[in-house]
Amino acid sequence: LKSGNFKKPNNRGLILTGEEEYNIEILYVFHNITSHGVVSDDGKKITLMDGNIMELMNEEAKKKLKNEKDPVENPPNNYNPLPEQNGKILWISGLSGMGKTTTARYLQEEEGFVNYEGDCFLLGLN
Repeated sequence: LKSGNFKKPNNRGLILTGEEEYNIEILYVFHNITSHGVVSDDGKKITLMDGNIMELMNEEAKKKLKNEKDPVENPPNNYNPLPEQNGKILWISGLSGMGKTTTARYLQEEEGFVNYEGDCFLLGLN
């Protein structure tokens, strides 16, 4: 993390916060990616330049999140199991705000696709 004043062409986080510059730089070491954000006045929230928000959680909120996650071996859903009808997998990926969830929901509602949110599997949270 590096504090300072940063101007970047992606101003989504600035629009959300009403700020003119980002005040933190974040290096994601495993991916060698640098991002920027705005730290809230109370220091408990960072609004990232892509619009995502990191929020400090207290111990009670952490426990609740950990205990209330869905089981990965049988996530809750409203689909009728059809084990005799093997389907194909369509994996939709992209940056935040690009319409992945909207597209998946459309395919689910209009075309009968089974839709699971990938973040729930990748992060183990739902």
